[in-house]
Formats: sequence, C-alpha cells, structure tokens
Amino acid sequence: MNINKKQKAVILVGVGIMVLIGLIPPWFHTVQQIGHPKEEQSSVYSPIFKPPRPPVYDSLDALLASKTFDIQTYKTFQANTNWGVRLDTDRLLVQWTMAALGTAAFFLVMADKKPKA
Repeated sequence: MNINKKQKAVILVGVGIMVLIGLIPPWFHTVQQIGHPKEEQSSVYSPIFKPPRPPVYDSLDALLASKTFDIQTYKTFQANTNWGVRLDTDRLLVQWTMAALGTAAFFLVMADKKPKA
C-alpha cells in the first residue's frame, strides 16, 4: 500500500492534534481531609508544564482578605486538609484514542481510489 500526499497530511495533522492534547491535558483537583475519604473533581485543561492551582489557594485568598481572619482557623484548616492536582489520565486516554481513530478513519478515506476494471 502506497501512502499518498493527502494521507501523509492526515497523519501529520493527527499527530499534531495528539501532541496538543498531551501538552494541554485535563486535570483533577484532589482533597483529603482527616477522617474523610479522598475526593477528586474534574478540573480545567492546563498546560502540562503549568498545572492548575489547587482550589485551596482560592479559599485561602478569600480567608486572608476577610476581616474575620483568624490564624488559629488557618492553622487548623492547613493541618487537617491535603489539597492537590493530578492528571485525569482516563479522559486523556479517551481523547488520544478518539484522535487516533479519527486519524485512521480520515487516512482510509483519503486513500487513492482504484479504478474499476
């Protein structure tokens, strides 16, 4: 099977899309409070080299800006809660799979048609 110029372009575009998906992947926010199960929530898409901030920082910004800020409340909050972010690998793999299947489908569609004998 010979690959024509259209098929080469489809492969290049498909690989480019998969690279972009990998550079800006989906993320999870995670929170673990003492005595509670770990919770995860889908978050935003963010560059792989600059993950999103855990939502704790937004809560702390609001707490620090409030007029009722209490250092003891802050210390208790920090001591009892573990916040984080992680890649949403399930969503990432689904997106890569869909990109690969779409690329394969367009690759086949762009094949040269053999004339009927």
